[in-house]
Amino acid sequence: MKKILVPCDFSATAKEAFKFAVNIAEKNKSEIFVLYVVDSSFGNGGGSDQSHVTAFNGVFMQKLEEQLHEKFNDMKLEHAPAGSKVTFKIQIGQLTQAIESYILDKKIDLVVMGTHGASGLKEFFVGSNTEKIVRYSKVPVVAVPLGSQFDSIEDIVFPVVPRLHDAGFIHEVKAIQNLYEAKLQILWINTPHVFKSDSDALEDLQEFAEHHHFHNYKLNIRSDYSEQEGIMRFARDIKAGLLFMPTRSRKGLVHWLTGSITENVVNHIQCPVWTYSIGG
Repeated sequence: MKKILVPCDFSATAKEAFKFAVNIAEKNKSEIFVLYVVDSSFGNGGGSDQSHVTAFNGVFMQKLEEQLHEKFNDMKLEHAPAGSKVTFKIQIGQLTQAIESYILDKKIDLVVMGTHGASGLKEFFVGSNTEKIVRYSKVPVVAVPLGSQFDSIEDIVFPVVPRLHDAGFIHEVKAIQNLYEAKLQILWINTPHVFKSDSDALEDLQEFAEHHHFHNYKLNIRSDYSEQEGIMRFARDIKAGLLFMPTRSRKGLVHWLTGSITENVVNHIQCPVWTYSIGG
């Protein structure tokens, strides 16, 4: 986690993400990149006198860049310690594509984004920008809701996925636990569709924890109508500081029909969610 990207529009949620990134950077001596993406559709409407449009756009962009640099300097001064390594970049493009491109160009290790969630038709048809990055990013993404408490994270909720043995994912879980010196709350959710007896679930969780050599952990079994509701209810009950979950890069009709537990949790939970892609 030497290079952290914070896509930022200087909203309250974006500033919350920046504060989270600063918190990690202080612990891990990381470099932070703040990216502001200007919608590429600006100024593409054409017109009878394109030279006037171009001149107007040039003046507008100059003013915008001045305003954005001022906002960045204010945010950095307020939330980042003196001497922090923070770089600001303005880029024109489509948001998700610009972020994906920046990740590749700068060899980013972690993306931190603020989220205010989504609900109703907006969530069903559009979803949040953070959800889209969580879905497609090949590097870990942390979704940070407004009002998160992350100065001292004592409990990390780790919902166990059946037959999950991705070595990179397990390594990331351990690294984050060590970073915060937190207790790992290993969680199994029983649902009407996927159910185990408490004794069987506990035995499987213990085998899982021992197989991967986890330490400082607690095994938890909960029952709920869905994995999503069970995870969120448990996180609220114990006042979790962080949730760690896998995601898969599903696209098109498959994603529209099936959704994703992780992405749904990102849209509704009130604590930061650290996501890690384990492929399609």
